[in-house]
Amino acid sequence: MGIVLERVGELPCPLRCLLLSLFLLGALTAELRRAEANHHNVDTLLPRLVRARGFADADDIASVIHHRLANATTRPAGSGRTRQAPRLIAGLIPEATGPMTPDMQRALTERRHLIETRAEAVLDTALHTHEPWVTALGPIPATGRERQQWRRRALVVAAYRDRYQITDPAPLGSQPESTAQKIDRARAETALRTLARPTIHDERRRPAPQASRQLV
Repeated sequence: MGIVLERVGELPCPLRCLLLSLFLLGALTAELRRAEANHHNVDTLLPRLVRARGFADADDIASVIHHRLANATTRPAGSGRTRQAPRLIAGLIPEATGPMTPDMQRALTERRHLIETRAEAVLDTALHTHEPWVTALGPIPATGRERQQWRRRALVVAAYRDRYQITDPAPLGSQPESTAQKIDRARAETALRTLARPTIHDERRRPAPQASRQLV
């Protein structure tokens, strides 16, 4: 992150002043963490996005920069087989990476444990009380591996509900307005779609349709 600030310092003022203000407000920090989690090179990404197009027709330059960064970092870097899975906590929240002090690393580890523990508690409580949103995730598979995959994906939905304090009976609640929540919802939607899709094992166990007999 320090290298990014150095690159920002190379930009002309007032853009440099604006970006530094955004860093202090934390608006860009969250998006840069998403970029790191998606394996983007954050050292060069931000200056490139700023220089990509002008701001002549922009009413709010800060919002434009934030929007460009969010769009550029939604998907993991690379393509095809070279694309790596994002580094996410509970399948939802980008991990903070890069150089940091031992105290900061310890604090982030504790934060990760807290987020994952809360997601586990939300899911287990919903399963125990048969809440409508968890019923919509579909039946829990009987076999060990498929059961683990089901729980891992269900925890993404649980983490999303906990992060945004969703109490709606629908798994993901209403449509979000903020860019950050839209990105998180897209990850939760991916997990939800996978949960709703029948597995290969289920398809094999499904009886084949019998040909109807014609009466003579």
